[in-house]
Amino acid sequence: MHSAKAQVRLLFDHLEAAGVRDLVISPGSRNAPLIIEAQARPHFEKTVIPDERSAGFVALGMAEASGQPVAVISTSGTAMLNYHPAVAEAFYRQLPLIVISADRPEYRIDKGEGQSIRQRGALHNHVIAETHLSESESPEAWNQQLTDVFSRLLQQNGPVHINMPFEEPLYETTGSVTRQTISAYSRPEAGPLDDARIDRLEKIWQQAGRKMIIAAQGRFDPIVNLQLERLAARPDTVVLTETTANLDAKGLLAHIDRLIFPLTGAQWEQLAPDLVISLGNNIISKKIKFLLRQRPPAQGHWHIGPHYITPDTFDRLTEHIHTSPALFFSQWLFRTAYEKPGGHYARRWMHLAARRAAKHREFARKVAWSDWMFYDLLSQNLPAGHHVHWANSTVVRYAQLFDFHNRVRHSANRGTSGIDGSHSTALGYARRTQAPVLHVTGDLSFLYDSNALWAPWPANLKTIVLQNGGGDIFRFIPGPSSVENYERYFVAPPAADLEKLAEAFGLNTLTITTKSRSRAAGQLQDFLADTASQILIVDTSDAPNAQILREYFKALAD
Repeated sequence: MHSAKAQVRLLFDHLEAAGVRDLVISPGSRNAPLIIEAQARPHFEKTVIPDERSAGFVALGMAEASGQPVAVISTSGTAMLNYHPAVAEAFYRQLPLIVISADRPEYRIDKGEGQSIRQRGALHNHVIAETHLSESESPEAWNQQLTDVFSRLLQQNGPVHINMPFEEPLYETTGSVTRQTISAYSRPEAGPLDDARIDRLEKIWQQAGRKMIIAAQGRFDPIVNLQLERLAARPDTVVLTETTANLDAKGLLAHIDRLIFPLTGAQWEQLAPDLVISLGNNIISKKIKFLLRQRPPAQGHWHIGPHYITPDTFDRLTEHIHTSPALFFSQWLFRTAYEKPGGHYARRWMHLAARRAAKHREFARKVAWSDWMFYDLLSQNLPAGHHVHWANSTVVRYAQLFDFHNRVRHSANRGTSGIDGSHSTALGYARRTQAPVLHVTGDLSFLYDSNALWAPWPANLKTIVLQNGGGDIFRFIPGPSSVENYERYFVAPPAADLEKLAEAFGLNTLTITTKSRSRAAGQLQDFLADTASQILIVDTSDAPNAQILREYFKALAD
Protein backbone atom coordinates (compact mmCIF):
# COMPACT_ATOMS: atom_id res chain seq x y z
CA MET A 1 0.00 0.00 0.00
CA HIS A 2 1.18 3.51 -0.86
CA SER A 3 0.90 6.69 1.18
CA ALA A 4 -2.28 8.64 0.52
CA LYS A 5 -0.22 11.83 0.27
CA ALA A 6 0.41 12.67 -3.39
CA GLN A 7 3.51 14.81 -2.76
CA VAL A 8 5.20 11.84 -1.04
CA ARG A 9 4.54 9.54 -3.99
CA LEU A 10 5.89 12.21 -6.35
CA LEU A 11 9.02 12.59 -4.22
CA PHE A 12 9.74 8.87 -4.49
CA ASP A 13 9.28 9.01 -8.26
CA HIS A 14 11.99 11.69 -8.34
CA LEU A 15 14.25 9.66 -6.04
CA GLU A 16 14.09 6.74 -8.44
CA ALA A 17 14.75 8.98 -11.46
CA ALA A 18 17.81 10.43 -9.69
CA GLY A 19 19.34 6.98 -9.24
CA VAL A 20 18.79 6.73 -5.49
CA ARG A 21 18.81 3.15 -4.21
CA ASP A 22 19.57 3.59 -0.50
CA LEU A 23 17.24 5.04 2.13
CA VAL A 24 18.41 5.41 5.73
CA ILE A 25 15.33 5.80 7.89
CA SER A 26 15.02 6.83 11.54
CA PRO A 27 11.77 5.93 13.32
CA GLY A 28 9.13 8.55 14.10
CA SER A 29 5.48 9.38 13.66
CA ARG A 30 5.39 12.58 11.61
CA ASN A 31 7.42 10.82 8.92
CA ALA A 32 4.91 7.94 8.71
CA PRO A 33 3.84 8.87 5.13
CA LEU A 34 7.49 8.62 4.03
CA ILE A 35 8.02 5.29 5.78
CA ILE A 36 4.80 3.87 4.30
CA GLU A 37 5.82 4.90 0.79
CA ALA A 38 9.38 3.58 1.24
CA GLN A 39 8.00 0.14 2.09
CA ALA A 40 5.77 0.23 -0.98
CA ARG A 41 8.80 0.70 -3.26
CA PRO A 42 10.90 -2.49 -3.68
CA HIS A 43 13.34 -0.43 -5.76
CA PHE A 44 14.91 0.94 -2.57
CA GLU A 45 17.20 -0.72 -0.05
CA LYS A 46 16.02 0.35 3.39
CA THR A 47 18.28 0.68 6.46
CA VAL A 48 16.85 1.63 9.86
CA ILE A 49 19.15 3.62 12.18
CA PRO A 50 17.35 5.02 15.26
CA ASP A 51 19.94 7.73 16.07
CA GLU A 52 19.70 10.46 13.44
CA ARG A 53 23.26 11.70 14.00
CA SER A 54 24.60 8.21 13.35
CA ALA A 55 22.12 7.73 10.48
CA GLY A 56 23.42 10.81 8.68
CA PHE A 57 26.99 9.50 8.75
CA VAL A 58 25.92 5.97 7.77
CA ALA A 59 24.29 7.50 4.69
CA LEU A 60 27.45 9.54 4.06
CA GLY A 61 29.54 6.36 4.06
CA MET A 62 27.13 4.69 1.66
CA ALA A 63 27.31 7.66 -0.72
CA GLU A 64 31.10 7.66 -0.56
CA ALA A 65 31.33 3.94 -1.35
CA SER A 66 28.71 3.86 -4.11
CA GLY A 67 29.24 7.30 -5.64
CA GLN A 68 25.44 7.60 -5.76
CA PRO A 69 23.08 9.85 -3.79
CA VAL A 70 21.68 8.44 -0.55
CA ALA A 71 18.59 9.73 1.26
CA VAL A 72 17.99 10.02 5.01
CA ILE A 73 14.45 10.29 6.36
CA SER A 74 13.57 11.75 9.76
CA THR A 75 10.61 12.79 11.79
CA SER A 76 10.04 16.41 12.81
CA GLY A 77 11.71 18.55 15.45
CA THR A 78 15.28 18.23 16.70
CA ALA A 79 15.56 14.82 15.02
CA MET A 80 16.36 16.59 11.75
CA LEU A 81 18.97 18.85 13.39
CA ASN A 82 20.98 15.77 14.32
CA TYR A 83 21.75 15.31 10.61
CA HIS A 84 23.60 18.61 10.51
CA PRO A 85 27.12 17.30 11.29
CA ALA A 86 26.87 14.77 8.45
CA VAL A 87 25.34 17.40 6.15
CA ALA A 88 28.28 19.74 6.84
CA GLU A 89 30.75 16.93 6.13
CA ALA A 90 28.95 16.11 2.88
CA PHE A 91 28.96 19.80 1.92
CA TYR A 92 32.72 20.16 2.27
CA ARG A 93 33.47 16.82 0.62
CA GLN A 94 30.91 17.13 -2.18
CA LEU A 95 29.04 13.95 -1.34
CA PRO A 96 25.41 13.56 -2.53
CA LEU A 97 23.30 13.35 0.63
CA ILE A 98 19.53 13.96 0.52
CA VAL A 99 17.88 15.01 3.78
CA ILE A 100 14.11 14.42 3.79
CA SER A 101 12.54 15.76 6.96
CA ALA A 102 8.93 15.51 7.99
CA ASP A 103 7.51 18.65 9.59
CA ARG A 104 4.36 20.06 11.10
CA PRO A 105 2.31 22.54 9.04
CA GLU A 106 3.70 26.08 9.19
CA TYR A 107 0.69 27.46 11.05
CA ARG A 108 1.46 25.09 13.97
CA ILE A 109 5.10 26.23 14.41
CA ASP A 110 5.91 28.22 17.60
CA LYS A 111 2.57 27.26 19.11
CA GLY A 112 3.75 24.70 21.64
CA GLU A 113 3.28 21.57 19.53
CA GLY A 114 5.50 18.59 20.36
CA GLN A 115 8.51 17.95 18.14
CA SER A 116 8.12 21.22 16.31
CA ILE A 117 10.88 23.72 15.60
CA ARG A 118 11.68 26.17 12.80
CA GLN A 119 12.85 23.49 10.36
CA ARG A 120 12.51 25.43 7.15
CA GLY A 121 15.98 26.57 6.13
CA ALA A 122 17.60 25.05 9.23
CA LEU A 123 20.38 23.48 7.11
CA HIS A 124 20.66 26.42 4.72
CA ASN A 125 24.36 27.17 5.26
CA HIS A 126 25.48 23.64 4.37
CA VAL A 127 23.23 22.52 1.52
CA ILE A 128 23.46 23.35 -2.17
CA ALA A 129 19.68 23.31 -2.64
CA GLU A 130 16.56 23.13 -0.48
CA THR A 131 12.81 23.18 -0.82
CA HIS A 132 9.71 23.20 1.35
CA LEU A 133 6.87 21.11 -0.09
CA SER A 134 3.72 22.57 1.39
CA GLU A 135 0.58 20.46 1.03
CA SER A 136 -1.33 23.55 -0.05
CA GLU A 137 0.67 23.85 -3.29
CA SER A 138 -0.22 22.21 -6.60
CA PRO A 139 1.29 19.00 -8.00
CA GLU A 140 2.84 21.12 -10.75
CA ALA A 141 4.58 23.30 -8.13
CA TRP A 142 5.82 20.22 -6.25
CA ASN A 143 7.18 18.73 -9.45
CA GLN A 144 9.06 21.92 -10.33
CA GLN A 145 10.52 22.27 -6.85
CA LEU A 146 11.73 18.67 -6.83
CA THR A 147 13.14 18.96 -10.34
CA ASP A 148 15.15 22.00 -9.29
CA VAL A 149 16.55 20.29 -6.18
CA PHE A 150 17.51 17.02 -7.88
CA SER A 151 19.05 18.83 -10.84
CA ARG A 152 21.30 20.76 -8.47
CA LEU A 153 22.10 17.59 -6.54
CA LEU A 154 23.41 15.83 -9.63
CA GLN A 155 25.08 18.88 -11.15
CA GLN A 156 27.11 19.77 -8.07
CA ASN A 157 27.17 16.54 -6.07
CA GLY A 158 26.46 17.98 -2.63
CA PRO A 159 23.81 17.69 0.10
CA VAL A 160 20.23 18.93 -0.36
CA HIS A 161 17.30 19.34 2.02
CA ILE A 162 13.65 18.56 1.28
CA ASN A 163 11.35 19.64 4.13
CA MET A 164 7.83 18.17 4.05
CA PRO A 165 5.14 19.55 6.38
CA PHE A 166 2.31 17.04 6.81
CA GLU A 167 -1.25 17.58 7.94
CA GLU A 168 -2.86 14.76 9.89
CA PRO A 169 -3.94 12.04 9.28
CA LEU A 170 -0.49 10.61 8.63
CA TYR A 171 -1.14 6.89 8.28
CA GLU A 172 -3.71 6.83 5.49
CA THR A 173 -2.86 4.58 2.54
CA THR A 174 -4.10 3.92 -0.97
CA GLY A 175 -3.70 0.95 -3.24
CA SER A 176 -4.52 2.76 -6.45
CA VAL A 177 -1.82 5.15 -7.63
CA THR A 178 -0.66 6.66 -10.88
CA ARG A 179 3.10 6.90 -11.15
CA GLN A 180 4.53 10.17 -12.45
CA THR A 181 6.75 9.64 -15.48
CA ILE A 182 10.00 11.47 -14.81
CA SER A 183 12.91 11.43 -17.19
CA ALA A 184 16.08 10.05 -15.65
CA TYR A 185 18.37 12.78 -14.38
CA SER A 186 21.76 13.02 -16.01
CA ARG A 187 25.07 14.14 -14.59
CA PRO A 188 26.75 16.93 -16.57
CA GLU A 189 30.27 16.24 -17.82
CA ALA A 190 33.02 18.76 -17.19
CA GLY A 191 34.20 20.51 -20.33
CA PRO A 192 37.74 21.34 -21.45
CA LEU A 193 39.33 24.75 -21.03
CA ASP A 194 39.17 27.07 -24.01
CA ASP A 195 42.38 27.82 -25.92
CA ALA A 196 42.60 31.42 -24.71
CA ARG A 197 42.66 30.38 -21.07
CA ILE A 198 45.13 27.57 -21.73
CA ASP A 199 47.38 30.09 -23.48
CA ARG A 200 47.26 32.41 -20.48
CA LEU A 201 47.92 29.61 -17.98
CA GLU A 202 50.81 28.29 -20.06
CA LYS A 203 52.56 31.65 -19.84
CA ILE A 204 52.27 31.58 -16.03
CA TRP A 205 53.52 27.98 -15.99
CA GLN A 206 56.58 28.91 -18.02
CA GLN A 207 57.39 31.83 -15.72
CA ALA A 208 57.34 29.52 -12.67
CA GLY A 209 60.68 27.80 -12.32
CA ARG A 210 59.47 25.58 -9.46
CA LYS A 211 56.06 23.92 -9.64
CA MET A 212 54.35 22.04 -6.81
CA ILE A 213 51.25 19.87 -7.26
CA ILE A 214 49.38 18.83 -4.09
CA ALA A 215 46.78 16.05 -4.26
CA ALA A 216 44.39 15.79 -1.31
CA GLN A 217 41.34 13.59 -0.65
CA GLY A 218 39.15 12.85 -3.67
CA ARG A 219 37.70 10.28 -6.05
CA PHE A 220 40.10 10.58 -8.96
CA ASP A 221 39.89 8.95 -12.35
CA PRO A 222 42.62 6.22 -12.44
CA ILE A 223 44.28 8.04 -15.34
CA VAL A 224 45.23 10.87 -12.95
CA ASN A 225 47.83 8.53 -11.43
CA LEU A 226 49.57 8.19 -14.81
CA GLN A 227 49.24 11.89 -15.61
CA LEU A 228 50.84 12.90 -12.32
CA GLU A 229 53.61 10.36 -12.89
CA ARG A 230 54.49 12.12 -16.14
CA LEU A 231 54.45 15.52 -14.46
CA ALA A 232 56.54 14.25 -11.54
CA ALA A 233 59.21 13.14 -14.03
CA ARG A 234 59.90 16.80 -14.88
CA PRO A 235 62.96 18.30 -13.11
CA ASP A 236 61.00 21.48 -12.30
CA THR A 237 57.92 19.80 -10.78
CA VAL A 238 57.23 18.00 -7.50
CA VAL A 239 53.98 16.13 -6.77
CA LEU A 240 53.00 15.76 -3.11
CA THR A 241 50.12 13.44 -2.22
CA GLU A 242 48.19 12.85 0.95
CA THR A 243 47.22 9.35 2.07
CA THR A 244 43.53 9.98 1.39
CA ALA A 245 44.25 10.94 -2.24
CA ASN A 246 44.92 7.24 -2.95
CA LEU A 247 47.48 8.07 -5.64
CA ASP A 248 50.68 6.06 -5.68
CA ALA A 249 52.36 6.37 -9.08
CA LYS A 250 56.12 6.41 -9.49
CA GLY A 251 57.73 9.70 -8.50
CA LEU A 252 54.87 10.95 -6.31
CA LEU A 253 55.94 11.96 -2.80
CA ALA A 254 53.64 10.92 0.04
CA HIS A 255 54.10 11.68 3.75
CA ILE A 256 54.01 15.47 3.46
CA ASP A 257 54.50 16.08 7.19
CA ARG A 258 57.35 13.56 7.32
CA LEU A 259 59.06 15.61 4.62
CA ILE A 260 58.46 19.15 5.80
CA PHE A 261 57.73 19.15 9.54
CA PRO A 262 61.40 19.47 10.62
CA LEU A 263 62.37 22.05 7.96
CA THR A 264 64.04 25.29 9.00
CA GLY A 265 63.11 28.55 7.31
CA ALA A 266 66.30 28.50 5.25
CA GLN A 267 65.64 24.93 4.11
CA TRP A 268 62.10 25.81 3.06
CA GLU A 269 63.44 28.68 0.95
CA GLN A 270 65.31 26.08 -1.11
CA LEU A 271 62.15 23.99 -1.59
CA ALA A 272 59.34 26.55 -1.76
CA PRO A 273 57.44 26.62 -5.08
CA ASP A 274 56.75 29.51 -7.44
CA LEU A 275 53.40 27.96 -8.47
CA VAL A 276 51.09 25.64 -6.56
CA ILE A 277 48.42 23.47 -8.20
CA SER A 278 46.01 21.65 -5.89
CA LEU A 279 43.37 19.01 -6.52
CA GLY A 280 40.97 17.20 -4.24
CA ASN A 281 39.27 18.35 -1.05
CA ASN A 282 40.70 19.72 2.19
CA ILE A 283 44.41 19.20 2.85
CA ILE A 284 45.26 17.44 6.11
CA SER A 285 48.80 18.76 6.60
CA LYS A 286 48.66 21.89 8.73
CA LYS A 287 52.38 22.44 8.15
CA ILE A 288 52.18 22.74 4.35
CA LYS A 289 49.32 25.22 4.70
CA PHE A 290 51.34 27.27 7.17
CA LEU A 291 54.46 27.32 5.00
CA LEU A 292 52.62 28.28 1.82
CA ARG A 293 50.76 31.05 3.60
CA GLN A 294 53.98 32.39 5.11
CA ARG A 295 55.75 32.40 1.75
CA PRO A 296 53.02 32.68 -0.92
CA PRO A 297 53.93 31.25 -4.35
CA ALA A 298 54.87 34.18 -6.58
CA GLN A 299 52.99 32.85 -9.62
CA GLY A 300 49.89 31.98 -7.61
CA HIS A 301 47.78 28.99 -6.73
CA TRP A 302 45.53 27.06 -9.13
CA HIS A 303 42.87 24.71 -7.84
CA ILE A 304 41.45 22.08 -10.20
CA GLY A 305 38.00 20.62 -9.67
CA PRO A 306 34.30 21.43 -10.08
CA HIS A 307 33.88 22.57 -6.47
CA TYR A 308 31.07 24.92 -5.50
CA ILE A 309 33.33 26.50 -2.85
CA THR A 310 36.40 28.45 -3.95
CA PRO A 311 39.15 26.67 -1.95
CA ASP A 312 41.60 29.52 -1.31
CA THR A 313 43.60 27.33 1.07
CA PHE A 314 46.84 29.32 0.94
CA ASP A 315 45.29 32.81 0.66
CA ARG A 316 46.80 33.06 -2.81
CA LEU A 317 44.22 31.51 -5.16
CA THR A 318 44.59 32.97 -8.64
CA GLU A 319 42.74 30.36 -10.72
CA HIS A 320 39.85 28.02 -9.93
CA ILE A 321 39.71 25.61 -12.86
CA HIS A 322 36.18 24.17 -12.87
CA THR A 323 36.85 20.89 -14.63
CA SER A 324 38.00 17.41 -13.69
CA PRO A 325 41.71 16.87 -12.95
CA ALA A 326 41.80 14.09 -15.58
CA LEU A 327 40.50 16.38 -18.31
CA PHE A 328 42.71 19.32 -17.30
CA PHE A 329 45.90 17.25 -17.17
CA SER A 330 45.16 15.62 -20.52
CA GLN A 331 45.00 19.11 -22.04
CA TRP A 332 48.00 20.27 -20.08
CA LEU A 333 50.29 17.37 -20.94
CA PHE A 334 49.46 17.77 -24.62
CA ARG A 335 50.15 21.50 -24.47
CA THR A 336 53.45 21.24 -22.53
CA ALA A 337 54.81 18.05 -24.11
CA TYR A 338 57.38 20.02 -26.14
CA GLU A 339 58.98 21.65 -23.09
CA LYS A 340 62.49 20.65 -22.01
CA PRO A 341 62.71 22.07 -18.48
CA GLY A 342 65.93 22.17 -16.51
CA GLY A 343 66.88 22.73 -12.90
CA HIS A 344 67.24 20.63 -9.77
CA TYR A 345 63.96 21.35 -8.00
CA ALA A 346 62.51 17.84 -8.15
CA ARG A 347 65.91 16.32 -7.32
CA ARG A 348 66.11 18.35 -4.09
CA TRP A 349 62.75 16.96 -3.01
CA MET A 350 63.75 13.40 -3.96
CA HIS A 351 66.94 13.65 -1.91
CA LEU A 352 64.96 14.99 1.02
CA ALA A 353 62.47 12.10 0.75
CA ALA A 354 65.29 9.54 0.71
CA ARG A 355 66.91 11.04 3.82
CA ARG A 356 63.60 11.18 5.66
CA ALA A 357 62.79 7.55 4.75
CA ALA A 358 66.15 6.36 6.09
CA LYS A 359 65.67 8.24 9.37
CA HIS A 360 62.09 6.91 9.61
CA ARG A 361 63.35 3.32 9.33
CA GLU A 362 66.05 3.98 11.92
CA PHE A 363 63.50 5.39 14.36
CA ALA A 364 61.21 2.39 13.82
CA ARG A 365 63.98 -0.01 14.84
CA LYS A 366 64.32 1.47 18.34
CA VAL A 367 60.90 2.97 19.16
CA ALA A 368 59.23 1.85 22.38
CA TRP A 369 55.66 0.55 22.71
CA SER A 370 53.36 3.40 21.77
CA ASP A 371 50.79 4.57 19.26
CA TRP A 372 53.69 5.19 16.85
CA MET A 373 54.87 1.57 17.09
CA PHE A 374 51.35 0.25 16.54
CA TYR A 375 50.79 2.33 13.39
CA ASP A 376 54.13 1.06 12.11
CA LEU A 377 52.97 -2.53 12.73
CA LEU A 378 49.64 -1.84 11.05
CA SER A 379 51.30 -0.37 7.95
CA GLN A 380 53.44 -3.49 7.59
CA ASN A 381 50.76 -6.08 8.26
CA LEU A 382 47.57 -4.74 6.67
CA PRO A 383 46.61 -7.13 3.84
CA ALA A 384 46.02 -5.85 0.32
CA GLY A 385 42.53 -4.85 -0.70
CA HIS A 386 41.47 -3.27 2.59
CA HIS A 387 39.57 0.00 2.74
CA VAL A 388 40.67 1.97 5.81
CA HIS A 389 38.59 4.72 7.39
CA TRP A 390 40.77 6.88 9.63
CA ALA A 391 39.15 8.85 12.44
CA ASN A 392 40.24 12.33 13.52
CA SER A 393 42.47 13.85 14.85
CA THR A 394 45.87 12.24 15.58
CA VAL A 395 44.72 9.02 13.92
CA VAL A 396 44.58 10.33 10.37
CA ARG A 397 47.78 12.34 10.94
CA TYR A 398 49.65 9.20 11.98
CA ALA A 399 48.39 7.53 8.80
CA GLN A 400 50.20 10.23 6.81
CA LEU A 401 53.59 9.14 8.19
CA PHE A 402 53.70 5.48 7.18
CA ASP A 403 54.10 3.45 4.00
CA PHE A 404 51.19 1.11 3.28
CA HIS A 405 52.94 -1.08 0.76
CA ASN A 406 49.92 -3.14 -0.23
CA ARG A 407 47.06 -1.81 -2.32
CA VAL A 408 44.99 -0.17 0.42
CA ARG A 409 42.32 2.51 0.00
CA HIS A 410 42.27 5.30 2.58
CA SER A 411 39.44 7.61 3.61
CA ALA A 412 38.57 10.02 6.42
CA ASN A 413 35.96 12.60 7.32
CA ARG A 414 38.19 15.56 6.48
CA GLY A 415 35.47 17.86 5.22
CA THR A 416 34.93 19.30 8.70
CA SER A 417 37.56 17.13 10.45
CA GLY A 418 35.28 16.46 13.42
CA ILE A 419 35.51 13.43 15.69
CA ASP A 420 31.78 12.79 15.34
CA GLY A 421 30.51 10.08 13.05
CA SER A 422 33.69 8.36 11.89
CA HIS A 423 32.50 4.93 13.02
CA SER A 424 29.07 5.39 11.47
CA THR A 425 30.68 6.50 8.19
CA ALA A 426 32.83 3.37 8.09
CA LEU A 427 29.77 1.25 8.84
CA GLY A 428 27.82 2.82 5.97
CA TYR A 429 30.79 2.40 3.64
CA ALA A 430 31.11 -1.28 4.57
CA ARG A 431 27.45 -1.85 3.68
CA ARG A 432 28.17 -0.78 0.10
CA THR A 433 31.40 -2.61 -0.68
CA GLN A 434 32.52 -6.23 -0.75
CA ALA A 435 36.04 -5.25 0.33
CA PRO A 436 37.17 -5.66 3.93
CA VAL A 437 36.75 -2.35 5.76
CA LEU A 438 38.89 -1.35 8.72
CA HIS A 439 37.98 1.59 10.94
CA VAL A 440 40.86 2.99 13.01
CA THR A 441 39.92 5.39 15.78
CA GLY A 442 40.93 6.81 19.12
CA ASP A 443 39.04 6.04 22.31
CA LEU A 444 37.36 9.45 22.59
CA SER A 445 36.09 9.40 19.01
CA PHE A 446 34.94 5.79 19.45
CA LEU A 447 32.86 6.71 22.48
CA TYR A 448 31.54 9.87 20.84
CA ASP A 449 30.02 7.78 18.05
CA SER A 450 29.13 4.75 20.17
CA ASN A 451 25.55 4.70 18.88
CA ALA A 452 27.04 3.28 15.69
CA LEU A 453 27.33 0.05 17.69
CA TRP A 454 23.53 0.02 17.84
CA ALA A 455 23.23 -0.59 14.10
CA PRO A 456 23.60 -4.03 12.50
CA TRP A 457 27.29 -4.49 11.74
CA PRO A 458 28.30 -5.71 8.28
CA ALA A 459 30.44 -8.84 8.36
CA ASN A 460 33.23 -7.08 6.45
CA LEU A 461 33.78 -4.34 9.08
CA LYS A 462 36.46 -4.39 11.77
CA THR A 463 37.45 -1.63 14.19
CA ILE A 464 40.73 -0.81 15.90
CA VAL A 465 40.54 1.51 18.91
CA LEU A 466 43.71 3.20 20.18
CA GLN A 467 43.03 3.40 23.92
CA ASN A 468 45.49 6.18 24.66
CA GLY A 469 43.59 8.13 27.28
CA GLY A 470 41.51 10.73 25.44
CA GLY A 471 42.15 13.44 22.88
CA ASP A 472 45.86 12.75 22.54
CA ILE A 473 46.41 15.51 19.98
CA PHE A 474 46.08 18.05 22.82
CA ARG A 475 49.13 16.50 24.47
CA PHE A 476 51.12 17.06 21.28
CA ILE A 477 50.15 20.44 19.86
CA PRO A 478 51.57 23.55 21.54
CA GLY A 479 49.18 25.52 23.72
CA PRO A 480 46.83 23.24 25.67
CA SER A 481 49.47 22.07 28.16
CA SER A 482 49.97 25.68 29.30
CA VAL A 483 46.37 25.82 30.53
CA GLU A 484 45.55 24.76 34.07
CA ASN A 485 43.83 21.35 34.23
CA TYR A 486 44.41 20.83 30.49
CA GLU A 487 44.05 17.05 30.83
CA ARG A 488 40.52 17.51 32.13
CA TYR A 489 39.39 20.28 29.80
CA PHE A 490 41.21 19.43 26.55
CA VAL A 491 42.30 15.78 26.62
CA ALA A 492 39.16 14.64 28.49
CA PRO A 493 40.28 11.08 29.35
CA PRO A 494 37.27 8.77 29.02
CA ALA A 495 36.29 6.67 32.03
CA ALA A 496 34.24 4.08 30.11
CA ASP A 497 35.21 0.42 29.84
CA LEU A 498 35.44 -0.15 26.09
CA GLU A 499 35.27 -3.94 26.36
CA LYS A 500 32.06 -3.82 28.39
CA LEU A 501 30.55 -1.25 26.03
CA ALA A 502 31.20 -3.51 23.05
CA GLU A 503 29.90 -6.52 24.97
CA ALA A 504 26.66 -4.66 25.72
CA PHE A 505 26.05 -4.48 21.95
CA GLY A 506 26.99 -8.13 21.43
CA LEU A 507 30.35 -7.41 19.78
CA ASN A 508 33.52 -9.41 20.30
CA THR A 509 36.70 -7.66 21.38
CA LEU A 510 40.40 -8.48 21.53
CA THR A 511 42.76 -6.33 23.59
CA ILE A 512 46.48 -5.81 23.04
CA THR A 513 48.26 -4.89 26.26
CA THR A 514 51.69 -6.37 25.55
CA LYS A 515 54.65 -4.06 25.06
CA SER A 516 56.43 -6.63 22.93
CA ARG A 517 56.62 -5.70 19.24
CA SER A 518 56.63 -9.31 18.06
CA ARG A 519 53.69 -10.37 20.26
CA ALA A 520 51.66 -7.29 19.30
CA ALA A 521 52.37 -8.04 15.63
CA GLY A 522 51.14 -11.60 16.08
CA GLN A 523 47.92 -10.49 17.76
CA LEU A 524 47.32 -7.90 15.05
CA GLN A 525 47.86 -10.49 12.33
CA ASP A 526 45.40 -12.88 14.02
CA PHE A 527 42.82 -10.08 14.30
CA LEU A 528 43.14 -9.13 10.63
CA ALA A 529 43.04 -12.75 9.47
CA ASP A 530 39.88 -13.58 11.45
CA THR A 531 36.81 -13.38 9.23
CA ALA A 532 34.53 -12.35 12.11
CA SER A 533 33.55 -8.73 12.62
CA GLN A 534 35.14 -7.56 15.86
CA ILE A 535 36.90 -4.76 17.72
CA LEU A 536 40.60 -4.64 18.56
CA ILE A 537 41.48 -2.45 21.55
CA VAL A 538 45.12 -1.37 21.61
CA ASP A 539 46.08 -0.19 25.08
CA THR A 540 48.78 2.49 24.95
CA SER A 541 47.40 4.51 27.84
CA ASP A 542 50.62 4.39 29.85
CA ALA A 543 52.88 5.16 26.87
CA PRO A 544 54.31 8.68 26.40
CA ASN A 545 52.75 8.94 22.94
CA ALA A 546 53.05 12.70 22.49
CA GLN A 547 56.68 12.67 23.63
CA ILE A 548 57.55 9.85 21.24
CA LEU A 549 55.92 11.70 18.35
CA ARG A 550 57.95 14.81 19.15
CA GLU A 551 61.11 12.68 19.32
CA TYR A 552 60.23 11.22 15.92
CA PHE A 553 60.00 14.61 14.21
CA LYS A 554 63.22 15.67 15.92
CA ALA A 555 64.94 12.50 14.69
CA LEU A 556 63.90 13.28 11.11
CA ALA A 557 65.75 16.58 11.07
CA ASP A 558 69.00 16.83 9.13
